[in-house]
Amino acid sequence: HAFIKDVRVIAVGIGSGIDQPTLLSIAREKDQVVTVGGFSELADEMNTIKSKACSGKFASVATN
Repeated sequence: HAFIKDVRVIAVGIGSGIDQPTLLSIAREKDQVVTVGGFSELADEMNTIKSKACSGKFASVATN
């Protein structure tokens, strides 16, 4: 796999058939996974998603 350094990926699972191992493989860290029961609950979780996406310090991005 070619990973982009210092890029945070948040995996969002919506619905009852969420495959947690797949979300974890996308996000690479358990605390970067957010799950909701349906789209109506997604708006309630946006602050959580924003804080996970925007926390930390990123200095550089490598594409190789």
